[in-house]
Amino acid sequence: SNTIIEWDLSITSKKVVDPNERLSGEVTFVNREKRFGFIRYGDSGTTDMFFHFNELPYGAEVDRGDEVTFSIATDRRKGKDAATNIQISDSRSDEDLVEMRVFSMNLPFA
Repeated sequence: SNTIIEWDLSITSKKVVDPNERLSGEVTFVNREKRFGFIRYGDSGTTDMFFHFNELPYGAEVDRGDEVTFSIATDRRKGKDAATNIQISDSRSDEDLVEMRVFSMNLPFA
């Protein structure tokens, strides 16, 4: 079931996907209108992995260049692999953070 006979009768062996394996990569393409994109991962021999926005955390958005971690699952209907369970890597440095002290006029000062 992991062997594909191509149109030119060459044989392609499909790598078995481990759904528990976490991979990291960089978002290379985003189509907000159609709600999908691609992630570059692994070495230069791997192709970019398709993802749908439904696999992002609720309310999250990604842009080109964002670092993400994900798993790979095979779509049962189409038989193609896609990124699933995508998490956006927090690449912000301390320079991007601001510390603020807040007080309320409704409470007495201590």
